[in-house]
Amino acid sequence: AEGCALDAGPPAMILPSAGQTLTLIPGVPVENQVVPLQASTRSPTVTWFVDGTLIGTGASEERMYWTPSVGVHEAVVVDAAGRKARRTFSVK
Repeated sequence: AEGCALDAGPPAMILPSAGQTLTLIPGVPVENQVVPLQASTRSPTVTWFVDGTLIGTGASEERMYWTPSVGVHEAVVVDAAGRKARRTFSVK
């Protein structure tokens, strides 16, 4: 609700953590090395994007999972009110 005293503002990204570099494990299929995405928010639902691609929408307390690829990526989480948090992380 707009102007509600309980409104804590935009979501806070928990995972990936700030400055995180993920290292893929050689010999393990990449689909078995999923990256957890998690945010803290009062919003009932959140939607996740990585590099502009929709990962999914789910309950805000649940983690989403992204199949990694090597490079620098940007995770964005959007709450039900359209507020965003973004973070850049790398995979090598």
